[in-house]
Amino acid sequence: MMAYKLKFNLLFLFIAPIYVIGQTNINFGSINEKSSTFKSVNYNSTDFPKGSGDSVYTYFTIMGNDWTTAGVTAPIKAGVKPGASGQVNVSFKPNQNVVHKGLVLVESEYSVEQIVVVEGQGTFSNNYYSTTRNLNEEALKTALTTLLNNGTVSLGYSTARDNMYATIDNSGGRVECVYTGKMAAFTTRAGANNASFNCEHTYPQGFFSSSDPEKSDIHHLFPTTTTSNSRRGNDPFGTVSSPSWQDGGSKSGGGNFEPRDAQKGIVARSMMYFVLRHGDFNDGGTPFLSKQEAILRTWNNQFSVTQQEKDRNTAIFGLQKNRSPFVDYPQLLERIAKISGTSNASAKFDLQLSRNLRDMTFGSLDTQTIQAVLYNGGNQEITVSSIDFENSQLKLVGFTQTFPLKLAAGSYLSFRFGGAAGAVIDFDDNLVIKTNAPGSANLKFNYKGSAKANSLEELNLQAISVYPNPAQNKISFDGLSFTDAKFEAVVYNSIGKLMISTDLNSNELDISQLPSGSYVAVINENGSTVFQSRFVKD
Repeated sequence: MMAYKLKFNLLFLFIAPIYVIGQTNINFGSINEKSSTFKSVNYNSTDFPKGSGDSVYTYFTIMGNDWTTAGVTAPIKAGVKPGASGQVNVSFKPNQNVVHKGLVLVESEYSVEQIVVVEGQGTFSNNYYSTTRNLNEEALKTALTTLLNNGTVSLGYSTARDNMYATIDNSGGRVECVYTGKMAAFTTRAGANNASFNCEHTYPQGFFSSSDPEKSDIHHLFPTTTTSNSRRGNDPFGTVSSPSWQDGGSKSGGGNFEPRDAQKGIVARSMMYFVLRHGDFNDGGTPFLSKQEAILRTWNNQFSVTQQEKDRNTAIFGLQKNRSPFVDYPQLLERIAKISGTSNASAKFDLQLSRNLRDMTFGSLDTQTIQAVLYNGGNQEITVSSIDFENSQLKLVGFTQTFPLKLAAGSYLSFRFGGAAGAVIDFDDNLVIKTNAPGSANLKFNYKGSAKANSLEELNLQAISVYPNPAQNKISFDGLSFTDAKFEAVVYNSIGKLMISTDLNSNELDISQLPSGSYVAVINENGSTVFQSRFVKD
C-alpha cells in the first residue's frame, strides 16, 4: 500500500520568535490540501553538550508516521559554536483529510534536547467529502458508498446517452472514441448509430442484468466505436502482450482488454467508483473487479487525472448529483487497501530512532545524561521488552516505567542514560534495545568515551525531600544542613531545559517565575549532586 506524501518540512528563518524554547506541542489546526502554513521552533545551543572539541551542533529531525514517504528525513544541521541560536519553520501541507502527527526533534551532537509534537487536521477544500474525514479502510468505503448514493438522480439510459453524446463527451459537435481515438460528428443517439458509435459500459452491464441505476450511471459510460466496444466485450482490463486485435493503442487478447494510455487512468477510476457505489458483481463466481484491481491501481497511480476528466466529473454531478471520488481526490485510494472485498490495512512496523542511537565515540562529554527517542511510525503497536546496557558501565537514569511496555502507533518513548557510578568514568558499553518490531528486534549501539556520572544509588541514599508537591510559588527541601556545606539548586523542565540555577542559602526555592508544568529539581552540594526529584508547578 502506498505511503502518503511528506507533510512536515523544515525551513530555516531567523525572525522574531513565535514559540519560546521548550515548547512541546505545535497544533496547526485545520488546513486543506490547497493550503499550507508554518509555525516555528526556536533553538539555543548554549547548554548543549559537546565532546572533545569546542564545536556545538544543532540538528532537526522529523519523525513521521503513516503520512510520510520516508520514516525520517535527513537531519538538518545548524549552529557551529556554543550559543548559536535561531529558529526553524515547520511547515504543514496535507494532501489527505486526516489528522497528521509526528515529532520534531531538536538535537545536539550527542543528545535529544527538545521533543516537539506536531499535529494538524488535514481537510479537503471540496466539502462534498466532509463525511470521509479521518476515516480509513472499510469505514471510508462505507462513507463513500453512502455519499455516492445520497440524493443521486437516476436519469434513465436514454437520457444518460443523450447528455453524453450531446454535451458531456461532445467537443465542437464531434465525439471521440475513448478506446481508438477515432472522431465522428454527431450529437444524438441516432447520429451515434449512423457513425457506428455506441455506449461502452466500463463495468459490463451483463453482470448486473442491465438494470438501473447501474446501467445509466454516466460515471462509467463512454462513447466508443461499435467495433472496439465489441472487442472489449465483458473482458477484464489488463496487460495484453500478444494482441489478436488492436486499434489506436487499445489491444485485445488472451482474455484481457488493454485500453490506450489516454484511457487507462480513467478506466481505473470509473471501475472503482462503480464498485464503491453499486457493489462488485460475480463473473463466473469471482467478483469482477477483484480480477483486475491490482492493475487498475497501478494505472490510477501512473496516469494522473486530466482537466478534461475533472470537467466531465463536474458535468455529471450537475445531472446525477454525485461525483467520482477518485477523480476529485485520487489519493483517497491510498487509504483503502481493497475496493473489492474487505479492506484491511497491511501491518506496518516502523520503529524510528533519534540520530544518537548509533555507535558513537564521545571523547570527554560535558553532560551527566543523554536523552534518546524511539518513535512508532507504523500502524501496529510495538512492544519494547527491555532497554539495558551489557557492561553496566552506563545505565538508564530516572526511568520509572516497567518492561515490557507498549508503544502505540504514533507515540514515542524517551529515555536518558549516563554513568553508573563515580564522578567521572571511562566507558565502553553496548546499549541493547529489544522489541517485537521486525527488523528492529535486537538493536545494539556501542558508546565509548568518558563522562560525568550520575549514580542513582548514591542519590537515593540522601535523606532529602521536596514539598509541597504540587507547588505554587515556592518549594522547600527537607534534610539540608547549611552548617558546612554550599548548596546549589538547579531546575529543569520536562524536556531537560535549564530553567533555574542559583545558590541556595535556605531550604526554600522561589519558583513563582516558572510556568505551570512538570519539573526536576536537583541539589548540588559542594559541586556534587546529592538529590533530584520531580515536582509539579500548578
